[in-house]
Amino acid sequence: MGSKRRVSSHASCICTICRETGIRRQEVIHNFIEKEEHYVHSLDTVKESVILPFKTTKPFAVRFGVDEFIDDVFGVIPILRECNRRLIEAMHIRRREEDSLRSIGGIAFEAVIDFMSPYPAYSGYHLIAERRLKDDIDNNPDIRIFSETQGKQVI
Repeated sequence: MGSKRRVSSHASCICTICRETGIRRQEVIHNFIEKEEHYVHSLDTVKESVILPFKTTKPFAVRFGVDEFIDDVFGVIPILRECNRRLIEAMHIRRREEDSLRSIGGIAFEAVIDFMSPYPAYSGYHLIAERRLKDDIDNNPDIRIFSETQGKQVI
């Protein structure tokens, strides 16, 4: 009788630990999704507050190449947004599935493969974009004014 109680007590402890671990994993997944959604929202803000107004108002002379400027400075943002959107979608789907916790690693692996092209390009591109933006802001008052105006609107 005593050994049955010990086994039952151990089983109860194991079940409690499993439930607590499952809850913590769900919290981690939820926080991860929330942060990714915030990042995608930030990329959307850049597109809506800077890129689209740049394209529509053409705040500086065309001889500087508006489309080329946008590609140089913001070119990979739409690609990054799409990669992160797919990751969020996969995480939402997996979270709703019954056995989601065992297959999160697969989503992470797919995301790594998906991000292999745009993120290194973004990292290498970042310094070039920063230099191009700084040079154009320093040398073109129209871009400087546009940048200051749009910056105030975003904040």
